Amino acid sequence: MLKQEYSWLLPLLAFLGVIAIAITNYPKKTVWYQDIEDYQISSISVTELASWIIEGRNDFLVFSVDTGAVTSNIPNLVTLTDLDQLEALIKEKPNYKKWILLTGPSGIPNDMAARLTQDWKRRVMQVKGGGAAWQEQVSGEEVDWGKLSPFEAQRLREIRPFFHHKSSAGAKQQIYIAPKAAPLPFLQAAEEEAVEEGC
Repeated sequence: MLKQEYSWLLPLLAFLGVIAIAITNYPKKTVWYQDIEDYQISSISVTELASWIIEGRNDFLVFSVDTGAVTSNIPNLVTLTDLDQLEALIKEKPNYKKWILLTGPSGIPNDMAARLTQDWKRRVMQVKGGGAAWQEQVSGEEVDWGKLSPFEAQRLREIRPFFHHKSSAGAKQQIYIAPKAAPLPFLQAAEEEAVEEGC
């Protein structure tokens, strides 16, 4: 009688086993994605990148990928040409720094994007509009202010002077150096009290 009550259990276990095998062997999406969003590559605006450069931040690296734009005013810019160079840079450059890519009209090549993001060790960001946007908004002598919102135009007016140094012929060009952070007020007060007590 006990065997008849549990006779349905064996077919159920066999059915669940078949389902488990089917799920584990189901073909998964490969690393060659169609859309750049599938690579988990976030974006950054031109003005945000320019602000980071002005602040003297040291937590990012900028790479130029397939762009003929004027980007020579970006310090320490590295031109990325092929996968062999990318492999060497991955071994050489630290993973804790953000990798910011300035691209041309064709964007990031699929093989580069897949290699950069396959091990999830680094944060990869793409500049909105690529090298053309950088040239148009920062490197260019004139800007089409009508295309920008009032907020974007204001930010760009604050940023552009740091990348456009007008100097007379033969004069040495000044290089902008980010200011050191000021000490917090309570630390400054504590140091003054210590000096007074020592007198």
